[in-house]
Amino acid sequence: MTGQVRHLGTSDAAKRLFLFGSALYSENPRDIDILVVYATSLSPVDALDFRSKLISKLRKYIAIPIHVVLLSQSEERKLEFGKIENCRPLRRHDVRRWLNLARK
Repeated sequence: MTGQVRHLGTSDAAKRLFLFGSALYSENPRDIDILVVYATSLSPVDALDFRSKLISKLRKYIAIPIHVVLLSQSEERKLEFGKIENCRPLRRHDVRRWLNLARK
């Protein structure tokens, strides 16, 4: 599973994946909030397709709600969403922790 998420995160569709919200601080988060900053050259339709695939893969393993915010690189620079929300890069150990929560 972690390889699948990593593969999605390094595809042309997504430039970077970030984590924010309660999943950063709580051992038992209510939901998982992910920011996807995608290449400005990618069409919005392709970005939405990537988002759907990411959520679909994560939902196979994780029972809590998953919210994915999509922003192009230029939108993220203008809005500074990552800075405002204290986002940090999504890491493999985050996914492993969610998988362990699902087993409890």
